[in-house]
Amino acid sequence: MSELTKEEVAALVKENEALAKRNEALSKDLEKAKSKKSDEPKSGFKIAKDASVSHMIEVESLSGDKYHENGEKFEVGEKNAIRLAEAKKVKITGKFKNSELEAKAKKLGLLSLILIALLSFGFQANAQTVGKFKATFTDGVTSGLDSAIATNTSPAYLYVTINKIVPETIQVNIVKVSGTVAGTMTLYGCDDTEKWDWVAITDATSTPTITTYTVTDGGTYADPQNKIWNVRNHKFKYYRIGDVGGASQVHYFNAFVFGY
Repeated sequence: MSELTKEEVAALVKENEALAKRNEALSKDLEKAKSKKSDEPKSGFKIAKDASVSHMIEVESLSGDKYHENGEKFEVGEKNAIRLAEAKKVKITGKFKNSELEAKAKKLGLLSLILIALLSFGFQANAQTVGKFKATFTDGVTSGLDSAIATNTSPAYLYVTINKIVPETIQVNIVKVSGTVAGTMTLYGCDDTEKWDWVAITDATSTPTITTYTVTDGGTYADPQNKIWNVRNHKFKYYRIGDVGGASQVHYFNAFVFGY
């Protein structure tokens, strides 16, 4: 084999340089493709760069795809939940943490009827209550929502502060959303604002007795499942209701304290 000429060597070097540049360009395109793919949520929609990734909200798929079955619930950022709901790909089933986005979702009509009712007004008590004045439990956060959602076995809480009222009864109302609703509700009291040492209120001698409440599979907005505790002998400055739901279920609840 004859020795390469100077011109042939130069041509090979030039060709290698061109191949190196081409490989570099291909590598960059591959990285861009990977980055673009990682920006897509499971629903297949690209996440906006200004998406609210710090606050997630539960949604329900309205159209099955390779990532989610029709009716499957999953979480996305609140801004993306609105965008997907506008595209009729999901319906919003969870509670917003961002009040401005919640108001936007309401204005666009993207919340389910039951969620709108619970977030805006709370569901009405329909059982016999005692007392002339009423105070409403809230979720205790900045939004001050008057209802809480118990999703699967994650604990949910509502709180109330007793001001200018002598408590007589506490009533909790429950609305089924999905699954086979189950769970246990416990009433707590507290007077210590430094340690917040919550005490479970149980009394077999009161009338009626104060016990934990076993949530059953039922309750609608028009006819909620409810429980009443008589607390006239158990007066605290603060009350809390803790709700630990069962697996594979979702339900809402709100509560009121009645007194004089």
